[in-house]
Amino acid sequence: MKRRIYGHFIIIALTIIAVLVVLLTGIFYNLSKNQVMDSLKVEANMISGSLITDNLNQNIQVLDRYQDIVRITLIDSDGTVLYDNEADVNTMENHLGRLEVMEAIAQGTGEAIRTSDTLNKDTFYYAVAFPNGYILRVARDAYNLRAFYQRTIVPILL
Repeated sequence: MKRRIYGHFIIIALTIIAVLVVLLTGIFYNLSKNQVMDSLKVEANMISGSLITDNLNQNIQVLDRYQDIVRITLIDSDGTVLYDNEADVNTMENHLGRLEVMEAIAQGTGEAIRTSDTLNKDTFYYAVAFPNGYILRVARDAYNLRAFYQRTIVPILL
């Protein structure tokens, strides 16, 4: 009889631990996600404050100074990529249909998160529209929820 009672206690305890692990990991992931997006907003505001919006060549020189901080894309009002510090602009597709770009055009700023299942990462995007039609977009990769669980499950269980 005692063995059955102990067995049930162990099953209940393991179930509670599993539920707590899932909940805590979800909470930590959301906190991490909010932190990444907040830092992108700060970086976008810092970079956009440095831009001279009427001269593309001067803007590109300014953007080159920030290339080690975050991925930066400068997009024209028609969706053409004018500058990207991590990719060849000549091979990039039109960005007018991207959620963060559409939001920036409509509201002044926009944000989006897209998931790469191949890389187990989410890419966070934040875009700011300028009066002349340019859109500055900054981006950063972060682990998605599946990868976050894989990285945190052992420490949480311990």
